[in-house]
Amino acid sequence: MTKNDDGVAAGNPGAVVKEEIAKKNSGSTPVEPAKEPLARPSISTPRGDRQDEPLILSTAGVAAVRGIQEGLEKIALTWSHWRDKVGPNYLVLREEAMRISGANTINSGVYARTFSRLLDENELGEKVLSKDMRAALLFCAENREAIEAWRAMLTGHERMQWNSPITVARKFKAASVLSRILLT
Repeated sequence: MTKNDDGVAAGNPGAVVKEEIAKKNSGSTPVEPAKEPLARPSISTPRGDRQDEPLILSTAGVAAVRGIQEGLEKIALTWSHWRDKVGPNYLVLREEAMRISGANTINSGVYARTFSRLLDENELGEKVLSKDMRAALLFCAENREAIEAWRAMLTGHERMQWNSPITVARKFKAASVLSRILLT
């Protein structure tokens, strides 16, 4: 073993440690080198969690991506664009994410990661619509009939002003809570 000018061992630090262990254990049984850690068993991951593979969309999924992209091309979206073009297609993409991930609930982490990847791979993620906007949009698409019945009772001015999915979802939820309070 070579030493530098300060008297400190130079070279392979692993060899130095082995030599020190050998000095401590001289006269006793030799120290066995550390065994390699056991490899973790391979766990089958759902399709949506495999980051190295692209997500494969069905024909309906491809059409949904195109529908969303076409719906979002308008600079100022009206409620009818959100309701008819963007919302239903996001529902289709959610179903695609459920299918690809193998999840049976939207509360699954695997589903959430798959849906996020699906949106990012098709350039529909955070840069296009915020997570809050997507959540409100999906809420509105799921409750479309009830929301449309509620919107029919609004004034023309309210319908014109409340055309964002976030605003519609918030106002609809508030009106639903208020009506439940008044009816009981």
